[in-house]
Amino acid sequence: MSGLYIALIVIAGVIILLALALLIGSIVAFNKILGRRKDGAMKGEYPEKYAVDVTWFDSVSDKIKTLELTAYDGVKLRAILLSHADENDGKKPSRVAVMQHGYWASPRAMQPYAQIFFDMGYDILLPAARGHSISDGDFVGMAWIDRFDYLRWIAKTVELYGETVSIVSMGVSMGGATVIAAAGMNPPPQLKCVIDDCGFSSQRDEYYACLKNVPLPKPLALLPLAIGVRLKCGYSVYEADITQFARNMKIPALFIHGSADAFVPCELGKKLFEACASPEKDMFIVDGAIHAAAYATDKQGYTDKLVGFVEKHVK
Repeated sequence: MSGLYIALIVIAGVIILLALALLIGSIVAFNKILGRRKDGAMKGEYPEKYAVDVTWFDSVSDKIKTLELTAYDGVKLRAILLSHADENDGKKPSRVAVMQHGYWASPRAMQPYAQIFFDMGYDILLPAARGHSISDGDFVGMAWIDRFDYLRWIAKTVELYGETVSIVSMGVSMGGATVIAAAGMNPPPQLKCVIDDCGFSSQRDEYYACLKNVPLPKPLALLPLAIGVRLKCGYSVYEADITQFARNMKIPALFIHGSADAFVPCELGKKLFEACASPEKDMFIVDGAIHAAAYATDKQGYTDKLVGFVEKHVK
């Protein structure tokens, strides 16, 4: 066998080994980053960091029930519904807040915002994102898939409360990106306004922000996960751009972000805000707040901004 043939065999072997290594790496990266979250306490429920008081749910336990629906791909999704019905002689309120939690979090992590709205007389719907908490699903939707699930919860709310219901949409982190995407997908007229707290502008922007300290070119560092997402979920992380939906938005929008957010940098929130085509939009930046801790950093300022925005746009 000539030296050339031997060299070609060696090169082919190396290429095959590299391809196998990349394939294995893509599966590992996907499972680590977007694999189903384990049951139990989620990171978003820490009271000392996010001002979350999960004991509040115990105080309203008699007003809670679990809802279920089926996603477009057959995944069973579940949500917590907090209702004022018993206080209103069985009549359902005409206003509902549908609140989407973030990555590695749970419906309970939305407690501070749920309590604000509940005290305002709203019923509260808290969907568990696919791959999280009480919902099924083998992987995290990372807003790109969750937008379809969230629109189904909006439709479910209209089905439960009737055509005259007014809905406020709010999300934090991945949930913030989810509600912005859904708001730009021709939602039903019952959706009156949307609130995004520290959502990201695109998956690529978010992953690149998380890879800022990796000593490799960002496209190369992201490649294993990108391959895993393509194989497992069927879409490209490079096409998962939330700003394209922000450009289609027609309802009032409030964007909230912490200036010290290192997980979803404030620049990504500003990018979403600038892309938003809503005729009425506002941005509230909380100085010194880290990721998802804008409320914990400035409770009064946050509450005043949130309540003022909602009261202006929902009658």
